[in-house]
Order: sequence, then structure tokens, then C-alpha cells
Amino acid sequence: MPATSQSPTIISIPEAAARGYASEATLRRYIRAGRLPAVRIGHRVKLRVTDLDAHVDGGGVSPVDSAIAVLTDHAEDLDEARRGRLRALLGGDAA
Repeated sequence: MPATSQSPTIISIPEAAARGYASEATLRRYIRAGRLPAVRIGHRVKLRVTDLDAHVDGGGVSPVDSAIAVLTDHAEDLDEARRGRLRALLGGDAA
């Protein structure tokens, strides 16, 4: 069976910069500002190629989409106090 060369769906910041999405500093600034969602895997920050493409093609990732990505990626990491704060911020009842 021949090997297929599929590009990864999640890449590092240096890989994204090497592919020409933006400089490493700019990508980090976009992540800090919430303009570009990122995934933390261990101690490394990774970016979804689809998010990078959307950022380039659409002029940026909406803050709502960025927040949703962060929540869905890290919801299991929240302790009960943080869940309560999140419920309060989203308009739910803060138990």
C-alpha cells in the first residue's frame, strides 16, 4: 500500500509561520488577543489549519468562534468554581 502524504490538521506556531500564514510573533499576538483560536497540547501551542485558513480568507476569526473553541477544548479542565463563574458569565445560574 503506497504511503499517502497528508498534511497535518494541527500544526505548531513555527510551522504556521514557515507556511506563510504570518510571523511567529504575529500569530502569538493574534492568539493572545483572541483573534485566532489555539489548542494547548502539553506545553506546546498548536493551531488548526482550518482556523488559520479561515483567518486568512475571512479577515479573522470571530471572537465568539474563538471563545467557543477555547470552551470546547478545555471544558473538562474546569473545576466547579470556574464552571459556576462560566455559567454566571453566560447568563446561567451560578450554583
